[in-house]
Amino acid sequence: MAVYVTKKSRKYVDIFFEIRELPRLFQWNFLQKSDLENMCFDIDGVLCDDPKCEENDDGERYLDFIRRAKPKLRPQYKIGYLVTSRLEKYRKETESWLKNNGIAYRKLIMLDNMTAEERRKSGIHAAFKAKFYASRIDAELFVESNPVQAKKIFGLTGKPVFCVDNQTYYSKEISQKCSVQRLDKLTLYIVRRILRTSVPVKRFLTQELLDTKLVYSVWGYGVYGNLLIQLLDETGTSVKCIYDERADELQRNTLIPVLYPNFRDAQQGNEIIIVAASRNLRNRMMQVLADQNMVEGTHYISIDSLFSRAAKRYVRYFKNCCHIRAVGRGFS
Repeated sequence: MAVYVTKKSRKYVDIFFEIRELPRLFQWNFLQKSDLENMCFDIDGVLCDDPKCEENDDGERYLDFIRRAKPKLRPQYKIGYLVTSRLEKYRKETESWLKNNGIAYRKLIMLDNMTAEERRKSGIHAAFKAKFYASRIDAELFVESNPVQAKKIFGLTGKPVFCVDNQTYYSKEISQKCSVQRLDKLTLYIVRRILRTSVPVKRFLTQELLDTKLVYSVWGYGVYGNLLIQLLDETGTSVKCIYDERADELQRNTLIPVLYPNFRDAQQGNEIIIVAASRNLRNRMMQVLADQNMVEGTHYISIDSLFSRAAKRYVRYFKNCCHIRAVGRGFS
Protein backbone atom coordinates (compact mmCIF):
# COMPACT_ATOMS: atom_id res chain seq x y z
CA MET A 1 0.00 0.00 0.00
CA ALA A 2 1.18 3.55 -0.75
CA VAL A 3 -0.24 7.00 -0.08
CA TYR A 4 1.14 8.55 -3.29
CA VAL A 5 2.25 6.96 -6.55
CA THR A 6 3.12 8.10 -10.06
CA LYS A 7 1.35 6.76 -13.17
CA LYS A 8 4.34 4.50 -13.81
CA SER A 9 4.70 3.19 -10.25
CA ARG A 10 1.01 2.54 -9.54
CA LYS A 11 1.30 -1.00 -10.95
CA TYR A 12 3.68 -1.98 -8.13
CA VAL A 13 1.14 -1.53 -5.29
CA ASP A 14 -2.29 -3.02 -4.57
CA ILE A 15 -3.76 0.05 -2.89
CA PHE A 16 -2.88 3.74 -3.28
CA PHE A 17 -4.71 6.94 -2.39
CA GLU A 18 -3.54 9.51 -4.94
CA ILE A 19 -1.45 9.87 -8.11
CA ARG A 20 1.14 12.66 -7.82
CA GLU A 21 3.70 13.04 -10.57
CA LEU A 22 7.30 14.10 -9.97
CA PRO A 23 8.65 16.60 -9.04
CA ARG A 24 6.56 16.90 -5.87
CA LEU A 25 6.98 18.44 -2.46
CA PHE A 26 5.29 17.59 0.84
CA GLN A 27 5.20 19.72 3.99
CA TRP A 28 6.65 16.92 6.13
CA ASN A 29 9.75 16.36 4.00
CA PHE A 30 10.48 19.55 2.05
CA LEU A 31 13.51 20.28 4.27
CA GLN A 32 15.11 17.04 3.06
CA LYS A 33 14.89 17.87 -0.66
CA SER A 34 17.66 19.11 -2.94
CA ASP A 35 15.03 21.49 -4.39
CA LEU A 36 15.89 23.86 -1.53
CA GLU A 37 18.43 25.47 -3.86
CA ASN A 38 15.49 26.85 -5.82
CA MET A 39 13.77 28.36 -2.77
CA CYS A 40 13.82 31.53 -0.70
CA PHE A 41 13.67 31.26 3.11
CA ASP A 42 12.99 33.89 5.73
CA ILE A 43 15.15 33.49 8.86
CA ASP A 44 13.24 34.74 11.94
CA GLY A 45 10.26 32.49 12.62
CA VAL A 46 11.44 29.90 10.08
CA LEU A 47 15.03 28.88 10.80
CA CYS A 48 14.94 30.30 14.33
CA ASP A 49 12.41 31.71 16.79
CA ASP A 50 11.21 35.29 16.37
CA PRO A 51 12.74 37.82 18.78
CA LYS A 52 10.60 38.86 21.73
CA CYS A 53 9.52 42.51 21.98
CA GLU A 54 12.13 43.28 24.64
CA GLU A 55 14.85 41.68 22.50
CA ASN A 56 13.98 43.66 19.39
CA ASP A 57 15.65 46.91 20.54
CA ASP A 58 18.11 47.35 17.63
CA GLY A 59 20.89 47.27 20.21
CA GLU A 60 22.75 44.92 22.54
CA ARG A 61 19.68 42.83 23.37
CA TYR A 62 19.01 42.23 19.70
CA LEU A 63 22.65 41.30 19.08
CA ASP A 64 22.44 38.86 21.96
CA PHE A 65 19.25 37.38 20.45
CA ILE A 66 20.98 36.82 17.08
CA ARG A 67 23.93 35.07 18.72
CA ARG A 68 21.77 32.85 20.96
CA ALA A 69 18.66 32.35 18.77
CA LYS A 70 17.10 28.91 19.20
CA PRO A 71 17.03 26.90 15.92
CA LYS A 72 13.54 26.04 14.67
CA LEU A 73 13.79 24.24 11.30
CA ARG A 74 16.98 22.53 10.12
CA PRO A 75 17.23 22.12 6.33
CA GLN A 76 19.28 19.12 5.20
CA TYR A 77 20.38 20.69 1.90
CA LYS A 78 21.77 24.06 0.80
CA ILE A 79 19.15 26.80 0.59
CA GLY A 80 19.19 28.99 -2.50
CA TYR A 81 18.36 32.35 -0.93
CA LEU A 82 17.92 33.59 2.63
CA VAL A 83 15.77 36.73 2.37
CA THR A 84 15.37 38.50 5.70
CA SER A 85 14.19 41.88 6.97
CA ARG A 86 17.16 41.93 9.34
CA LEU A 87 19.30 45.00 8.74
CA GLU A 88 22.54 44.77 6.77
CA LYS A 89 24.57 45.88 9.80
CA TYR A 90 23.80 42.51 11.44
CA ARG A 91 25.23 40.46 8.56
CA LYS A 92 28.36 39.33 10.42
CA GLU A 93 26.42 38.02 13.43
CA THR A 94 23.77 36.41 11.19
CA GLU A 95 26.36 34.61 9.06
CA SER A 96 28.11 33.39 12.21
CA TRP A 97 24.84 31.96 13.62
CA LEU A 98 24.05 30.21 10.32
CA LYS A 99 27.52 28.65 10.19
CA ASN A 100 27.37 27.50 13.84
CA ASN A 101 24.00 25.82 13.21
CA GLY A 102 25.07 24.06 10.02
CA ILE A 103 22.72 25.93 7.67
CA ALA A 104 24.19 26.14 4.16
CA TYR A 105 22.99 28.75 1.68
CA ARG A 106 23.97 30.34 -1.60
CA LYS A 107 23.10 33.97 -0.90
CA LEU A 108 21.97 36.07 2.08
CA ILE A 109 19.76 39.06 1.25
CA MET A 110 19.34 41.69 4.00
CA LEU A 111 17.59 45.06 4.26
CA ASP A 112 19.96 48.01 3.76
CA ASN A 113 19.90 51.84 4.09
CA MET A 114 17.28 51.84 6.83
CA THR A 115 17.08 51.89 10.62
CA ALA A 116 14.93 49.48 12.64
CA GLU A 117 12.51 52.31 13.48
CA GLU A 118 12.16 53.30 9.80
CA ARG A 119 11.59 49.66 8.90
CA ARG A 120 8.80 49.29 11.46
CA LYS A 121 7.04 52.50 10.35
CA SER A 122 7.27 51.66 6.64
CA GLY A 123 6.00 48.08 7.02
CA ILE A 124 8.26 47.18 4.12
CA HIS A 125 8.92 43.58 5.20
CA ALA A 126 6.68 41.76 2.68
CA ALA A 127 7.36 44.16 -0.20
CA PHE A 128 11.13 43.82 0.27
CA LYS A 129 10.95 40.03 0.21
CA ALA A 130 8.51 39.98 -2.72
CA LYS A 131 10.71 42.28 -4.82
CA PHE A 132 13.69 39.95 -4.56
CA TYR A 133 11.59 36.78 -4.99
CA ALA A 134 9.98 38.15 -8.16
CA SER A 135 13.37 39.08 -9.61
CA ARG A 136 14.75 35.53 -9.38
CA ILE A 137 13.53 33.29 -12.21
CA ASP A 138 15.07 30.23 -10.54
CA ALA A 139 13.25 30.83 -7.22
CA GLU A 140 10.19 28.54 -7.19
CA LEU A 141 8.97 28.82 -3.57
CA PHE A 142 9.19 31.32 -0.69
CA VAL A 143 9.05 29.92 2.86
CA GLU A 144 7.71 32.52 5.31
CA SER A 145 6.54 32.37 8.93
CA ASN A 146 4.14 35.33 9.16
CA PRO A 147 0.69 34.56 7.62
CA VAL A 148 0.02 38.21 6.72
CA GLN A 149 3.39 38.59 5.01
CA ALA A 150 3.04 35.23 3.26
CA LYS A 151 -0.26 36.28 1.72
CA LYS A 152 1.19 39.66 0.67
CA ILE A 153 4.27 38.08 -0.92
CA PHE A 154 2.02 35.76 -2.92
CA GLY A 155 -0.23 38.66 -3.91
CA LEU A 156 2.68 40.80 -5.07
CA THR A 157 4.52 38.08 -6.99
CA GLY A 158 1.88 35.54 -8.02
CA LYS A 159 4.47 32.88 -7.14
CA PRO A 160 3.99 30.07 -4.56
CA VAL A 161 4.51 30.83 -0.87
CA PHE A 162 4.45 28.36 2.04
CA CYS A 163 3.69 29.70 5.53
CA VAL A 164 5.11 27.50 8.30
CA ASP A 165 3.03 29.09 11.08
CA ASN A 166 -0.39 28.21 9.67
CA GLN A 167 0.85 25.41 7.34
CA THR A 168 -0.77 27.10 4.34
CA TYR A 169 0.43 26.89 0.75
CA TYR A 170 -0.48 29.93 -1.35
CA SER A 171 -0.47 29.43 -5.13
CA LYS A 172 -2.52 30.24 -8.22
CA GLU A 173 -3.39 26.56 -8.68
CA ILE A 174 -4.78 26.24 -5.15
CA SER A 175 -6.72 29.50 -5.50
CA GLN A 176 -8.37 28.23 -8.68
CA LYS A 177 -9.22 24.81 -7.24
CA CYS A 178 -10.13 25.65 -3.64
CA SER A 179 -13.86 25.87 -4.42
CA VAL A 180 -13.96 22.43 -6.04
CA GLN A 181 -14.83 19.65 -3.61
CA ARG A 182 -13.76 16.11 -4.26
CA LEU A 183 -13.98 12.81 -2.48
CA ASP A 184 -10.63 11.78 -1.08
CA LYS A 185 -9.25 8.34 -1.93
CA LEU A 186 -9.49 7.06 1.65
CA THR A 187 -13.24 7.76 1.75
CA LEU A 188 -13.78 5.92 -1.55
CA TYR A 189 -11.69 3.01 -0.27
CA ILE A 190 -13.87 2.76 2.87
CA VAL A 191 -17.09 2.98 0.83
CA ARG A 192 -15.87 0.05 -1.25
CA ARG A 193 -15.18 -1.83 2.00
CA ILE A 194 -18.74 -1.10 3.14
CA LEU A 195 -20.05 -2.69 -0.07
CA ARG A 196 -18.22 -5.91 0.87
CA THR A 197 -19.95 -6.20 4.25
CA SER A 198 -23.14 -8.20 4.85
CA VAL A 199 -26.54 -6.65 4.09
CA PRO A 200 -27.46 -6.18 7.80
CA VAL A 201 -24.18 -4.31 8.38
CA LYS A 202 -24.75 -2.14 5.28
CA ARG A 203 -28.23 -1.24 6.53
CA PHE A 204 -26.90 -0.47 10.00
CA LEU A 205 -24.18 1.79 8.58
CA THR A 206 -26.58 3.74 6.36
CA GLN A 207 -29.76 3.79 8.48
CA GLU A 208 -29.07 7.30 9.81
CA LEU A 209 -27.96 8.57 6.39
CA LEU A 210 -30.70 7.24 4.08
CA ASP A 211 -34.39 6.83 4.83
CA THR A 212 -35.57 3.63 3.11
CA LYS A 213 -39.15 4.99 3.22
CA LEU A 214 -38.20 7.80 0.83
CA VAL A 215 -37.47 7.70 -2.90
CA TYR A 216 -34.19 8.94 -4.32
CA SER A 217 -32.87 9.87 -7.75
CA VAL A 218 -29.18 9.89 -8.63
CA TRP A 219 -27.70 12.71 -10.70
CA GLY A 220 -24.63 11.33 -12.48
CA TYR A 221 -23.67 7.71 -13.20
CA GLY A 222 -19.88 7.78 -13.22
CA VAL A 223 -17.57 6.12 -10.67
CA TYR A 224 -19.29 7.76 -7.70
CA GLY A 225 -22.80 7.19 -9.04
CA ASN A 226 -22.07 3.52 -9.72
CA LEU A 227 -20.91 2.95 -6.13
CA LEU A 228 -23.93 4.84 -4.84
CA ILE A 229 -26.41 2.77 -6.89
CA GLN A 230 -24.85 -0.44 -5.51
CA LEU A 231 -25.16 0.87 -1.95
CA LEU A 232 -28.78 1.98 -2.42
CA ASP A 233 -29.76 -1.31 -4.07
CA GLU A 234 -28.17 -3.51 -1.41
CA THR A 235 -29.76 -1.57 1.46
CA GLY A 236 -33.25 -1.77 -0.06
CA THR A 237 -33.47 1.97 -0.79
CA SER A 238 -35.75 2.97 -3.68
CA VAL A 239 -34.21 4.70 -6.69
CA LYS A 240 -36.70 6.37 -9.03
CA CYS A 241 -34.27 7.19 -11.83
CA ILE A 242 -30.76 8.21 -12.84
CA TYR A 243 -30.11 11.54 -14.55
CA ASP A 244 -27.17 11.49 -16.96
CA GLU A 245 -26.32 13.02 -20.34
CA ARG A 246 -25.35 9.54 -21.63
CA ALA A 247 -28.86 8.21 -21.05
CA ASP A 248 -29.15 6.13 -24.24
CA GLU A 249 -25.78 4.47 -23.71
CA LEU A 250 -26.23 3.80 -19.99
CA GLN A 251 -29.79 2.46 -20.13
CA ARG A 252 -28.46 -0.83 -21.52
CA ASN A 253 -26.40 -1.39 -18.36
CA THR A 254 -29.06 -0.90 -15.68
CA LEU A 255 -32.72 -1.70 -14.99
CA ILE A 256 -33.24 1.71 -13.39
CA PRO A 257 -34.67 4.33 -15.82
CA VAL A 258 -31.91 6.65 -17.08
CA LEU A 259 -33.13 10.11 -18.15
CA TYR A 260 -31.50 13.16 -19.65
CA PRO A 261 -30.89 15.85 -16.99
CA ASN A 262 -33.88 18.11 -16.46
CA PHE A 263 -33.94 20.37 -13.41
CA ARG A 264 -37.64 21.18 -13.84
CA ASP A 265 -38.68 17.50 -13.74
CA ALA A 266 -36.45 16.90 -10.76
CA GLN A 267 -37.92 19.87 -8.92
CA GLN A 268 -41.50 18.72 -9.54
CA GLY A 269 -40.79 15.15 -8.42
CA ASN A 270 -41.10 13.96 -4.84
CA GLU A 271 -37.75 12.21 -4.78
CA ILE A 272 -34.58 13.46 -3.07
CA ILE A 273 -31.73 14.05 -5.50
CA ILE A 274 -28.27 12.73 -4.67
CA VAL A 275 -25.75 14.75 -6.68
CA ALA A 276 -23.09 12.24 -7.77
CA ALA A 277 -21.67 13.97 -10.86
CA SER A 278 -17.95 14.35 -11.49
CA ARG A 279 -16.18 16.87 -9.33
CA ASN A 280 -16.03 19.37 -12.23
CA LEU A 281 -19.83 19.53 -12.39
CA ARG A 282 -20.89 18.77 -8.83
CA ASN A 283 -20.54 22.24 -7.31
CA ARG A 284 -22.13 23.89 -10.36
CA MET A 285 -25.11 21.53 -10.25
CA MET A 286 -25.61 22.09 -6.52
CA GLN A 287 -25.59 25.84 -7.14
CA VAL A 288 -28.26 25.47 -9.85
CA LEU A 289 -30.41 23.40 -7.47
CA ALA A 290 -29.98 26.03 -4.77
CA ASP A 291 -30.99 28.76 -7.26
CA GLN A 292 -34.22 26.79 -7.85
CA ASN A 293 -35.03 27.26 -4.12
CA MET A 294 -34.17 23.63 -3.39
CA VAL A 295 -32.65 23.12 0.06
CA GLU A 296 -29.62 20.89 0.66
CA GLY A 297 -30.52 18.10 3.07
CA THR A 298 -34.23 18.41 2.25
CA HIS A 299 -34.44 18.32 -1.57
CA TYR A 300 -30.93 17.18 -2.50
CA ILE A 301 -27.77 15.67 -0.96
CA SER A 302 -24.13 15.91 -2.03
CA ILE A 303 -22.41 12.56 -2.48
CA ASP A 304 -19.37 14.09 -0.72
CA SER A 305 -21.41 14.52 2.44
CA LEU A 306 -23.15 11.13 2.17
CA PHE A 307 -20.01 9.05 1.57
CA SER A 308 -17.94 10.94 4.16
CA ARG A 309 -20.57 10.35 6.85
CA ALA A 310 -20.84 6.68 5.87
CA ALA A 311 -17.05 6.28 6.09
CA LYS A 312 -16.92 7.86 9.57
CA ARG A 313 -19.74 5.61 10.76
CA TYR A 314 -17.90 2.56 9.36
CA VAL A 315 -14.70 3.48 11.23
CA ARG A 316 -16.59 4.01 14.52
CA TYR A 317 -18.47 0.73 14.05
CA PHE A 318 -15.33 -1.36 13.56
CA LYS A 319 -13.50 0.39 16.39
CA ASN A 320 -16.36 -0.68 18.67
CA CYS A 321 -16.25 -4.24 17.27
CA CYS A 322 -12.51 -4.48 17.98
CA HIS A 323 -13.07 -3.18 21.51
CA ILE A 324 -15.83 -5.75 22.17
CA ARG A 325 -13.58 -8.57 20.94
CA ALA A 326 -10.76 -7.36 23.17
CA VAL A 327 -13.03 -7.23 26.21
CA GLY A 328 -14.33 -10.74 25.45
CA ARG A 329 -10.76 -12.06 25.39
CA GLY A 330 -9.83 -10.29 28.62
CA PHE A 331 -7.42 -7.82 27.01
CA SER A 332 -8.94 -4.63 28.47
